[in-house]
Amino acid sequence: MKRVLFVDDEPRVLQGIENLLFDLYEDWDVTTVDNGLDALLRLREHRYDVMVTDMRMPGMDGPTLLEQVRAQFPDVALFVLSGDADQTAIVSTLGSIHRFLAKPCNGPHLIDTLKKTSGFLDQISSNVKRRVGRATRLPSASTFTMAGCGTTRAELVTKVESDATAALLILRAADTLLKGEAGTLEIGVAVDRLGVDLTHSILSSMEPPSAFDGIDQEIVDDMHLHGRLVAECARALSGDAAWKETAYITGLVYDIAHLVSYSVDPESFVTMDENARGELGATVLGLWGFRQEVIEVVKEHHDLEKACTSYPSVMSSVILAECIAFSVLEDKPCPVTKYFSNEVLTPLRETVQAVIKRLQNETAENPVC
Repeated sequence: MKRVLFVDDEPRVLQGIENLLFDLYEDWDVTTVDNGLDALLRLREHRYDVMVTDMRMPGMDGPTLLEQVRAQFPDVALFVLSGDADQTAIVSTLGSIHRFLAKPCNGPHLIDTLKKTSGFLDQISSNVKRRVGRATRLPSASTFTMAGCGTTRAELVTKVESDATAALLILRAADTLLKGEAGTLEIGVAVDRLGVDLTHSILSSMEPPSAFDGIDQEIVDDMHLHGRLVAECARALSGDAAWKETAYITGLVYDIAHLVSYSVDPESFVTMDENARGELGATVLGLWGFRQEVIEVVKEHHDLEKACTSYPSVMSSVILAECIAFSVLEDKPCPVTKYFSNEVLTPLRETVQAVIKRLQNETAENPVC
């Protein structure tokens, strides 16, 4: 049974939550408290899987509570349920939580969110789960800066597509602020929904890499470069136009399993196996509300056979993109030859070679590859 803790200073809100979740009591143990200090007390007394808190409360407010829970209880997934209508305030919370739910919250949406959260948490080991609570924000590449960036749509889309952290933040912001519309994996659509001014403001407020203690920025930069390479190649390999943007975003965050595990625990990064990294990356994307097709690729990013047998698909586009790209860059045989004939593989390889050449020529001073 999963345990969820709701924190809100309004009795009617807590009563409404208890009534709403009555039918889930066989699967969820629901606790409600009306202040942050009592929330910390409950967390010390019992193990909770999820905490859902309001932001504006007397005494200990939501941001202070979230900070303490992240530090003391790193295995707790952190959600906010708030009536704060200020867009800037909402976006500023995304770096400290997994999901923002706006009041008044649609009952079925809250229930669906909890059910999906339960599914994600059921699939991970205790070793991975203890890192989940700290996995709410990610470092950007050192080369990512808004200095000199204009506010046209084209400039902002190009800027966001260059960095996995920026892309994830903009997609999460669009999904959070425009909850009435279907989520998108297209950066252009997200920018359109947010507007160029808010998009520029969100990107300008991103934490600098120096805000992350204990990380080697060179390692982080390599992960971002790797994601950009896989993204560009995956987009080019997507035979169906409907897959192209999904393949790009999936490729861009393909290494999120590495980026998350490294940013939350740099010292143990090298000892964490690929399956555990995949579990962590997929779980974080799930808690952030991303689509199952993206989550599956991140979780199964090491399964070449599954990718090849699913060809053509988003998964095959992304995993083949990485495999073929590094075969080209390192001038080594590609292991996918056991699954594809030369007739199929040759044009795929030529497509990837063309992408790599284009990326290398974009700027000689800061090549992607």
